[in-house]
Amino acid sequence: MGIEGSGAQAFLGVAAGFGYEVSGCDVLTNGHNPSHIADIDILVLSPAILAKDPTNAEIASAKRQHIPVMTWPQFVGEVLQKEKFVIAIAGTHGKSTTTAILGLMLEKGGLDPTVIVGATVKEWGKNFRVGQSKYFVIEADEYGDSFLHYKPDIAVVTVVEYDHPEYFADEAAFKKSFERFVGKIKTDGLVMKGEDITEEEMRAVDKELQISGWFNRKNAALAVRVAKTLHVSDESIRSVLRSFTGALRRFEIKGEKTGVMIIDDYAHHPTEVRETLKAGRERFPDKRIFVVFQPHMFTRTKVLWDDFVSAFRTAPIDGGIILDIFPSREQDPGNVKSEDLVQAISRPEVEYRKTLQDAVLWILEKARSGDIVMTMGAGDVTEIWEMLHER
Repeated sequence: MGIEGSGAQAFLGVAAGFGYEVSGCDVLTNGHNPSHIADIDILVLSPAILAKDPTNAEIASAKRQHIPVMTWPQFVGEVLQKEKFVIAIAGTHGKSTTTAILGLMLEKGGLDPTVIVGATVKEWGKNFRVGQSKYFVIEADEYGDSFLHYKPDIAVVTVVEYDHPEYFADEAAFKKSFERFVGKIKTDGLVMKGEDITEEEMRAVDKELQISGWFNRKNAALAVRVAKTLHVSDESIRSVLRSFTGALRRFEIKGEKTGVMIIDDYAHHPTEVRETLKAGRERFPDKRIFVVFQPHMFTRTKVLWDDFVSAFRTAPIDGGIILDIFPSREQDPGNVKSEDLVQAISRPEVEYRKTLQDAVLWILEKARSGDIVMTMGAGDVTEIWEMLHER
């Protein structure tokens, strides 16, 4: 259930690759219906369904028939990772990039890993890879405590910074979840943290890495540290660093329209916004840079309000707009609005626009040949590139 989600898609591909017969449904396509619960052994759910609709009739039907009901992270941890060497990569930021780089390094090094990533890896054309070896690399998401289903041999933590206020009551609860995650490592397991990466490791990576931003250098250095622990050759490591251009929606250069370059990024936390815009200025020091930002979820926008204000007040941009909040799995409480965020930022070149269509008109009006436009957010703001094509 919830088969259209990116995590579920990856799980589906790996489960099929491991020999399971899989089928699925989603509210976006064929809907949920108790009639689906026939001739199946296990019902696997997206964690969002269990959180949002635990009394769903399809779930109830499975329980009446004594069919096991599990979230996909639970199934991965308890079934697919059994007898595997698990490398779980957690953290508020940088999980997808670190997981993708490490997966490619292990592949290049001949270790033939199975990999699940939260973003499409260009080299694979999908967000997973099915391998035949014992190695299982997974992006370990903290939302809903999903990563507590994994028992890693190597636990990687990029950075811990409060997020998902819709689930975690406060920063203490958030950090406690990460402590429990690290506590899940197997006997003789290793923990590797972004905060332990040295300047020397960053400089070594910087000589080879093609993508911009100090945070990407740190993510890559973490991947290198893990790869070296697993005895991947320096040649294989360098080869991946030189060729890696980023996962999809991670500072992804979509292309140019009439000389205007569009860059799309998944950044939706204030720190990600700040660092991604700094990376844009680092890469394009002499160009005009505009940003189209779509806040993601009302709770995140409200709880991290001051950080968003600070990020945009100091952003090295020439102009930008903030769109209406993308609700995701939330209902609009009516007390958090993008117009108010723009007013709080109090920067004339940062404006409010309501819809994606309004954003397209704004880009057509503002941007000229040689400019950079960065679309940012975890919602449907990524569709702007296609909308510009249509125009």
